[in-house]
Amino acid sequence: MPWTSDTYDQMSEAQKEVLKELHERQYHVSMDMVLAELQVRTEFLRRDFTKRQMNIITFIYNYSFCFGKKWALIPKMRDFEICGVLAIKARTELEKLMDMSVIEWNQEENLFRIKDPKEWQTPYNSGFSHDRSQEIRRINVIHAGIDVKY
Repeated sequence: MPWTSDTYDQMSEAQKEVLKELHERQYHVSMDMVLAELQVRTEFLRRDFTKRQMNIITFIYNYSFCFGKKWALIPKMRDFEICGVLAIKARTELEKLMDMSVIEWNQEENLFRIKDPKEWQTPYNSGFSHDRSQEIRRINVIHAGIDVKY
């Protein structure tokens, strides 16, 4: 479908423009923010979320961390339909994620943030192995040519 390719190309161009603008403003993300982003992404893999919850968390992530922000502005419940979660289901899932201390929701301003993973009260997925995860990380650091004592 040609429209799929056109849409993807338009989205890529728009994203390049945003990144260019951020760079031109000499936008620098603190190392604390980079570390927080890495920790959140790692926890995505370790935790046992439903598909709907993962879609919501990733949606919030994309509009916060990806712009160097802690909070994502998501104006309407209907906006969660962009990530495949119906508006009527979004509120319930958001409340579950808040109960698990995964997200914080400022309802007055429609702001959402992913909390520090140390606060999360969610089960780990059954296949997660901390030792193997560390080994794969070490292998990829070496593969990237980074010379650090790991």
